[in-house]
Amino acid sequence: MTIHQTIADIQIVEYEDRFAAEVAKMWNKSKEAWGGSVKTEEQIIDQHRSTDNLHTFLAVHNDEVVGYCGLSVYKEDVGSLYIPLLNVRPDFHGKKVGKLLLLHALQAVINKKWPRLDLYTWAGNTKAVPLYKRCGFFWEDEDSYTHLMNFIPTILNDKLLAPYMAKIDWYKDMLRTMELKPDGRNKMYPIE
Repeated sequence: MTIHQTIADIQIVEYEDRFAAEVAKMWNKSKEAWGGSVKTEEQIIDQHRSTDNLHTFLAVHNDEVVGYCGLSVYKEDVGSLYIPLLNVRPDFHGKKVGKLLLLHALQAVINKKWPRLDLYTWAGNTKAVPLYKRCGFFWEDEDSYTHLMNFIPTILNDKLLAPYMAKIDWYKDMLRTMELKPDGRNKMYPIE
């Protein structure tokens, strides 16, 4: 079956227990790509009752949950919110669902006036890195993990920059080379 839809066919909603069965289906359809185990509706309800997420956003297409994005306070650093879990069902990869979830989470961070949004991914997840970078994340140069940080909330909430930023679309107007490597310079290994 080929899925033909546009980003307009996707709605982003806040998690409620009434979506638990659909969230379980999404995880079960993602388990080979994700490496997870089979989930039940009851497990999803229990998980969400014990989570410390400020928000859990779901991407919904024709009453099916096809994407998931948690948003919580980042406990490893001060002044940052964090995406602990982001998933798009494999049959919806490349359909801009991940982009929609990330931009929705980023807007929530901006609205809450937090300065930064962070996320981690595994080193081999090179398929997702261009999406993260396109959404304004910078990849920290660190050998032991892939940490990405987004400072767009600081820029958009800055009183001096706000009038300028109101005139542009930071996402559409971004001119940035999307390389599959960390951003910036490493002081120990300068760029040649």
